[in-house]
Amino acid sequence: MKSIETINGRIYFVATVNALRCNTKNGLLKEFADCFDFPGYFGNNLDALDECMRDLAWLQEKNYKIIVRNMPVLKKKNIKQANQLEEYLNFYKDYWDAEKKRLKSDLENEFIVEYE
Repeated sequence: MKSIETINGRIYFVATVNALRCNTKNGLLKEFADCFDFPGYFGNNLDALDECMRDLAWLQEKNYKIIVRNMPVLKKKNIKQANQLEEYLNFYKDYWDAEKKRLKSDLENEFIVEYE
């Protein structure tokens, strides 16, 4: 699920990721592609996921918030895949934090991850 939200005067693209749909690698790829409206050239593999998540240029909004639902349930069902999902999210948060610093941007490239 995706939406637009204003937080502290900034407009965010909000992607709500259902962790239960990320129970497999293919499920994770599909969930991210759906939640982030990946472009048609998305190759449905981990390299393509990485390329798209470090680009996001097709989105009009330049701040991003990811809400992850059902992570505790995924951890009970498939701890390895839950850890992989967390690792990816942490990596992309670190990437966008570095981009924000590199570009010296206070108004863009914010990347927030919340777990519900």
